[in-house]
Amino acid sequence: MKAHPLIALAIAGASLHGVAVASEIIVNAGRGPVAVTVPSSYRPGVPMPLVLLLHGYNASGAIQESYMQLAPLAQQFGFFYAHPDGTMNPAGSRYWNATDACCDLFQQGVDDSGYLLALIHAIAGQLTVDALRVCIVGHSNGGFMAYRMACDHPETIAAIASLAGATYLQANQCASAAPVHVLEIHGTSDATILYGGGAINQVAYPGAVATAQQRAAFAGCTSIPETNLPPLDLDTNLPGAETTVARYANGCAAAGSAELWTVQNGTHIPALSSSFGPLVIGFLLSHPKPVPTGAGSRPASETGDLGADPNPFTGMTQVEFGMKSRGGVSLHVVDIAGRRIRTILRQHRMDAGLHPVVWDGRSDAGAPVAAGVYFLVLTADAKTRTAKVVRLR
Repeated sequence: MKAHPLIALAIAGASLHGVAVASEIIVNAGRGPVAVTVPSSYRPGVPMPLVLLLHGYNASGAIQESYMQLAPLAQQFGFFYAHPDGTMNPAGSRYWNATDACCDLFQQGVDDSGYLLALIHAIAGQLTVDALRVCIVGHSNGGFMAYRMACDHPETIAAIASLAGATYLQANQCASAAPVHVLEIHGTSDATILYGGGAINQVAYPGAVATAQQRAAFAGCTSIPETNLPPLDLDTNLPGAETTVARYANGCAAAGSAELWTVQNGTHIPALSSSFGPLVIGFLLSHPKPVPTGAGSRPASETGDLGADPNPFTGMTQVEFGMKSRGGVSLHVVDIAGRRIRTILRQHRMDAGLHPVVWDGRSDAGAPVAAGVYFLVLTADAKTRTAKVVRLR
């Protein structure tokens, strides 16, 4: 008997020896089954981000996941996750038909843009996907494909992250100049997709700087990036924090921005550090599409006037909450299992108004908490409010 194209294989919220673990469902958008990781924290009806990982040329979704290891982060950070396969070409290599430069080498004309959009819709048909946080990560050919999706479907894609990829050489080749949040990560010693730009089969592609500048211009950002940001350690084969950050975020439209993380002396396939995945996912999840004015499709925030900035954060974050009347207040941090790990504030009397406090990312025992998703739980004005925060490291 032929199976239904949407087959649930497991129930979200499963546990192994009492420890919550992610589960999977299978969807089919016309090219065979694709596994989708479902975090145990998922509750039907409550929107959750979606992240797709796109592999490089001659790789596969499984190979790319083995390299980047984003699946554990789906459970940790709370997002749906899939790593689909591209099409096999006559040379026996899987690829994505992305830009004119990369990588439909046999001119097969496969509609990968349409397929990936259908895959997103198929997943959203099974799960409650946050329509404001649909994100793509791509490596090399997959990075080119991420840019193609940002060009073709800016109404759907909130943010992309490309490792060793590039966009179209000419801005007018992009189907839409609508803003999307973009992160380009590129090594200066990449000999496959050159940091300064190059060509594939005599079709040129732009360099990493030009790629970031083009996307920043689409978002209306100022042309001079912020460069006085702390360096990152993304490659374990290189000493110290080898990656510099250039951020185009000033003057941008709410739906777009651009960042360039330059791996000094980095190659096409860097030895990714343990901070690579959390930093990339942190970028994506912290750059949603703006809530449409007057739109009723997105439920009102349950957090009210409780929030944290920055979020995601590394060392510390400032928590701000409001009180309508004078009274008692308590503010705790709990993990995804509901265990209280830190009491930030407990006061019998506080005045009405906005109150800022700082969480230094530590538990009550004084030790830094692990990277992951946590919840602020505020009790004030005779009610309880919650807000999600993400610690990167």
